[in-house]
Amino acid sequence: VNQRTSFNRGDLSQERIKLLDDIDFDWDPIETDWQNRLKELKEFKKEYGHVTPNTGANDLGKWCLSQRKNYRNGKLLQEKIDLLDMIDFDWDPIETNWHNNFEELKQFKKEKGHANTPTAGNELSGFVTRQRDAYKTDKLSKEKIDLLNSIDFDWDPLETEWQNQFKKLKEFKKEYGHVNPNTKNSSIGKWCMLQRSNARKDILPKERIELLNSIDFDWDPKETEWQSHFKNLKEFKKQHGHSNQNVNEPGLDRWCLTQRTNSRKGILSKEKIELLNSI
Repeated sequence: VNQRTSFNRGDLSQERIKLLDDIDFDWDPIETDWQNRLKELKEFKKEYGHVTPNTGANDLGKWCLSQRKNYRNGKLLQEKIDLLDMIDFDWDPIETNWHNNFEELKQFKKEKGHANTPTAGNELSGFVTRQRDAYKTDKLSKEKIDLLNSIDFDWDPLETEWQNQFKKLKEFKKEYGHVNPNTKNSSIGKWCMLQRSNARKDILPKERIELLNSIDFDWDPKETEWQSHFKNLKEFKKQHGHSNQNVNEPGLDRWCLTQRTNSRKGILSKEKIELLNSI
């Protein structure tokens, strides 16, 4: 160390410099180590086709990480920057990876017609999920938001799906005059059933409740049906003077039979018993 210090100060005689040179004395081990790492990185690129070794798994990766840090802090000499640029050194692999994934997503949209990848199972899906999470927490740059918007990126596919189903329900009402699709044989029917369930659990947002109310959504079709039959029974009594089932009204006949059966089983509510007693 003292020899290097003396050499750097110009205090070391030519005789001693020659003696040390004769044994291949390393005058700058830090620079030598840097050049050795650069050589190692060149070999890595030759073998793997890139210059981004794992930063946590080996010394070369950690060295690359150190170069990036020094570069950001303005502590890396231009000479070394130039040497690294000559082998296409990646100064920001995270940013590079983002843009690579974005290009892959653009290709996905070109092939599929949309940018909604499956929610799990591959790197692209993970990328898409991370963008949505970053967007929700206000951690995504405007530049990246604009890039994703340029390919019609869906920031909230669950909300989009809900709105699409709501649109289908409005079209259903326009065609059939009601909003009670079959809950067993259609996706829109099952969706309606889910909305009712979520409302009962108090987990359906107010704005969605208001949208459904705007098209007279039936929150309890069974109750609605019961009240409709009860109304028909009242009309029947008004016309015939009694409320006994009638073979000419088979639907109402079966409904009345069901009410008597449910009453005997003790499963007819007090409120409904009182309504039936009232006529």
